[in-house]
Amino acid sequence: MKKIISMAICAVMLAGLFVSLTAIAEPSEISVYLNGERLEFDVPPQIIDNRTMVPMRAIFEALGMEVEWVDDEDEISEAIDNLILFKALFESSIPEFFDWITYRPMIGALPMIGVFPNERNERLPYFVALQIGSYAMFVSNGFWPDLDERWIELDVPPQIVDNRALVPLRAISESLGADVEWDGDTRTVTITTTDTAIIYEEYQEITVSNAEEFVNALGSNRIIHVESGTYDFTPFNVTHPVFDYIAIGLTISNVRNLTIIGAEDGSTEFVNAHMFAEILTFEYCENITISNISAWHIPRDFECDAGVFSFHNSNNIIVNNCYLDGSGSVGISIWNSTGVQVNNTIITNCSLRGVGISSSNYISFYNVTITENRAYANAVWISDSDNVVFYNSEISNNNAIEWALFEVWNANLRIYDSIITNNSFEFAERPFPDVSLFKVREGGSIFVSDTVITNNTFAYETIGDVEFERCTFEDNVFDSLLISIDYSPLG
Repeated sequence: MKKIISMAICAVMLAGLFVSLTAIAEPSEISVYLNGERLEFDVPPQIIDNRTMVPMRAIFEALGMEVEWVDDEDEISEAIDNLILFKALFESSIPEFFDWITYRPMIGALPMIGVFPNERNERLPYFVALQIGSYAMFVSNGFWPDLDERWIELDVPPQIVDNRALVPLRAISESLGADVEWDGDTRTVTITTTDTAIIYEEYQEITVSNAEEFVNALGSNRIIHVESGTYDFTPFNVTHPVFDYIAIGLTISNVRNLTIIGAEDGSTEFVNAHMFAEILTFEYCENITISNISAWHIPRDFECDAGVFSFHNSNNIIVNNCYLDGSGSVGISIWNSTGVQVNNTIITNCSLRGVGISSSNYISFYNVTITENRAYANAVWISDSDNVVFYNSEISNNNAIEWALFEVWNANLRIYDSIITNNSFEFAERPFPDVSLFKVREGGSIFVSDTVITNNTFAYETIGDVEFERCTFEDNVFDSLLISIDYSPLG
């Protein structure tokens, strides 16, 4: 059994601004205790403008965080994308935060200090942003949609002393829900974490090497390390109660705090041989992370009629570094769920659509590739949902579209810094007369920004409320005369 802290912080410290000390530390030593244990610092705590300042790395690591210096501009941009963007883009406009943490790659702002999540718990219930010399601190606590986000004005800004970034101890600790007491007579600071601050939960770590071990290991508060190999879940299918030709694939219900980690090289494979069985379905689950999994149906080549990963009535889901080969209908299905993040994942070979989202909110796709699907309906279909974001993603070489590449019904979709290329209805059997690149129905909207749109062929570019900003269009063909009246495919 191991303890894992189910919270995370990102503190962004930009070292472009250095400030001089406005006060000199008093000579007597300051002691800091966290939950009864004395903390040691390589640069001693000191009083600056009547506030106790301590080294940032030491205090955050004492609270269970992992601190890393990032000196490469591209790494800084990527870190900001991963740790800030999803929360920022869910607002109706770019928030005030980006006035000083730039949305674009940061030039001349090196180095940066990043406090990242524990490697075994990648979700971000806490987020703190600071800047050297700035009196503003941004704090976000919780998961979507129950976020507590606020700006805090600091009495003393973070600053560099003896090559260490010092931060105001009380403000940092209290922003995370801890209690702080100061004893002036003994010059002692006492920090006590509360139930709303650092939450310790007992997790069981299990390593499995076959399908039966994996199924037996499933449960709440688990970290399952799945070794390389093929995991065939066909024996765990259940016959549909009404349609006996349909199988219900492996279904995980009423589980929370579950992390599934495959081999980093992608050699952990989840499969099912039944053409009507989903690979994995999660229902009524919470706080689920799936990393490094390749998944498909054994028949392959569009012979199946079931999806890969499905999430129903579930919240706070992360899919990382996965390869989802539909070889069936849908790569990822999300229904009546909140807070789903899909990162660094490939979705391919689907016969209906790559992604289907219904009655869900706060859904984000970062660095996701939806490619080479023979999806007769869409690459992405969204209905009755809000706050759906694609960022730094690629939708390419999907050439059997009959309805629309992106189709939105009573939902809002935003696409940023992505590539949409080489998509068409060329191999569609019966394309609709209004087959289009973007289609919006019943009060929805699509916003596309800073995206390259090239070499796509459809009857229409847009139908409905679609807005473009700073996009590049090249070599696209949009012509309604390409579709014959009898819906025949291109000849």
